[in-house]
Amino acid sequence: MNYNLPNPFLPKQSNKDQPLFVSAKKEEKDNSILPKLKNLWTNLIKKEEPKKEIVKEKKLPLITRILPSNVLKTQEPTMQPVLNKELPAAIVEPARPITNQISDDQRNKVIATIIGEGIGEGELGMQAILNNIVSRAEKGYRGGNLFEVVSSGNGAQYNAFSVNDPNYKQTLDYLRGKSDASPAIKEATEFIKSLLEKYDKGELEDLIIGNMNYLNPSITTERGKELSGFNKRDKSKDIVIGNHVFWSN
Repeated sequence: MNYNLPNPFLPKQSNKDQPLFVSAKKEEKDNSILPKLKNLWTNLIKKEEPKKEIVKEKKLPLITRILPSNVLKTQEPTMQPVLNKELPAAIVEPARPITNQISDDQRNKVIATIIGEGIGEGELGMQAILNNIVSRAEKGYRGGNLFEVVSSGNGAQYNAFSVNDPNYKQTLDYLRGKSDASPAIKEATEFIKSLLEKYDKGELEDLIIGNMNYLNPSITTERGKELSGFNKRDKSKDIVIGNHVFWSN
């Protein structure tokens, strides 16, 4: 068998190289073999390309990172309140005025009492008297509001709570709009009002460290009042402002 087949991809030979006489049957046979030889040749010289392997994407397991206890995980919501953060002013509940527990006229009588008791003691002396009234009120003494403290016993505790005291009467008439008052009374009235505003806001400074009692020893002696409680006091807690001694049992 002859395997020396012509290469179909080479240029065809010229008619000069071919035999002059080719039978029709041979030509037809050659024409039928040609496509088969071409395919065979192509398969022999063609390199088979490697198939690409399709790799399925693997789902990796979720990894939970454990943080140290001192690391704040900000991405997680928390129900704990923020302690070191200032709140907007609109959220802060304003202090409830304690003097609203009494009527305007009762408030005027408190102011008149303080002025009657301490107008000669200056601003610190009048503030200390207010501190004394507040201390008693906050401890529930005689009902627990400023007016009930100064009016208890019809002036037994605060001698100036009486229309017989000229400074008390002048101040009360001025606050009620009945009459004018001296410049000293007017100035003292405005000062006591400012202290009551601070008290309502919780900003009133306590000059007497909560002492429940006070007196003027010289006046008390002149009036012949009993000083047994005062003489038995703990003197280490005394606060002396002007002519008054503020003390505790």
